[in-house]
Amino acid sequence: MDKDITRTAPSGAASEADAAVRVPHDVTGEVVLPDYLPPIGRIISFSAAALDGNRFYDPPSLEASGLLACSVTYAGDDGGIVSYPVNLDYSVKVPVGDGGGSAQSYFVRTDVGSPVCRATAPRKLSLSAKLTTAVFSVKSSDVTPRASADGEGSEGAGIEYRLVPVPSSTVRFLRATGETTGDLPVPAAGGDEAQPKIVNCAGVSYVTGVAAAPESVTVRGETVVTCLVLTPDGEYKTVSAKAPFEEKLAADGPVAEEGEPGAAAFVRCASVNVSEAGGAFVFSAEHDVDAELWRTSETPAATDAYCTEFASETVMREARPVRFCGSVASTVTASGSARLPGNGERFVISTSSRTSGGSSEVTEDGRLILTGQCCVTAAVAGGGKAEPVDVTFPFRFESPLGGACGTPTVRWEASVISAAARPDGERLNVTAEIAVSASVTATERIGTVCEVKIKTGEPVAAKRSSVRVFFPDGRATAWDVMRRFSSDPDDVTVLRGDSDPTAPLPKGAAVIVNGR
Repeated sequence: MDKDITRTAPSGAASEADAAVRVPHDVTGEVVLPDYLPPIGRIISFSAAALDGNRFYDPPSLEASGLLACSVTYAGDDGGIVSYPVNLDYSVKVPVGDGGGSAQSYFVRTDVGSPVCRATAPRKLSLSAKLTTAVFSVKSSDVTPRASADGEGSEGAGIEYRLVPVPSSTVRFLRATGETTGDLPVPAAGGDEAQPKIVNCAGVSYVTGVAAAPESVTVRGETVVTCLVLTPDGEYKTVSAKAPFEEKLAADGPVAEEGEPGAAAFVRCASVNVSEAGGAFVFSAEHDVDAELWRTSETPAATDAYCTEFASETVMREARPVRFCGSVASTVTASGSARLPGNGERFVISTSSRTSGGSSEVTEDGRLILTGQCCVTAAVAGGGKAEPVDVTFPFRFESPLGGACGTPTVRWEASVISAAARPDGERLNVTAEIAVSASVTATERIGTVCEVKIKTGEPVAAKRSSVRVFFPDGRATAWDVMRRFSSDPDDVTVLRGDSDPTAPLPKGAAVIVNGR
């Protein structure tokens, strides 16, 4: 009686990387200014940054929510400049499938594009922005063979696997929140003198270095705080300060037992507070850090299997092992210009900036190329009024990764850490320093053995000492010939020189099989 014995090849420590799923959505809101603020005369600048917060995984969707932190700077009807912070909540569902895992196994990033602020009444603002939420995930993938079988006859039904080394990685997402403090170069007045007034503050945090250990990631970075100050003599002045930080994010145990560790990190400034202490102004900035801890090694993958004593069939499936190629944390400088409105003497009061759009490319020789747009809004004063001037220009960043990356997946973000604007005749010239953080992984598709079915009622014919000539049909490979005749690689000779055993043999080519 014929029987089928099934042996499976489960298992493995590789990972499977999915490209980011991006969902565009809008956020809108209306805000009424408090009575103690002057009515709105002219809106000078408006900035918005998305701060991702909670994640809830309800297959097949991941619900992400966060806060859109906005700041509007306007000229009041009394001639003064006022800055007012506004926060809007947002929530979006992103389809991620039933891939398993938890909310913490997904990385979420929301970008802001086209923020708009309009005054609909003397003390009423209408706000809107176009958001894009991207979700990136890494799932485990089974590639390593580990045979098991039950049933009559299974003891004598040996299976031989063809193994190939596959570079693969395991990954773990880590998150932490930290705080940076420092002094602002704004001396407080003493005695009965008028105190300087902080009109608005903005902060940006960026990564300067990442160090990976088997069970932790150390992220080094800096936070830059920029404030617009009204001095006692009625002048507006921009001051800035920088402070370093270092965060160590610990994993719950080692990511893997073998392989070299690697890491990438992304950081965003969440909030800035300024206070007076001891005759000086000090700032406190909170930042959120997202890190990826990788461990890369070679996993032996079973790409073919056959039984030498009974007829067998293999069931193949596609796996996508992922390999960590490297991370980048650096800066690039870009510049642009725009026409100035009006005429006469003009000067810049303050600047705000953001990056948008962007594309990524990894060349064949392993160079990472990132391109995007930078927009700097300068508050330009002259002729008794202040007007916003937008300067938009492209930036390009290049960095070597140290080798080819196959089919790459790139995650990156850029933020402006400093911007300088200078009127020059009828033009406004702007130079910006942009910080870039990126991680690059390579994904490879490979066909692996998922299941081997042994037909015990159909034993393979006994080998004999002979020489057989096989003429392939144009679809068979050298491995198909070895499996059909239960031969070893040394017993098969293809009459066309060296051949890739996985490539189809040309139709009509003679293949000599040495029997034993």
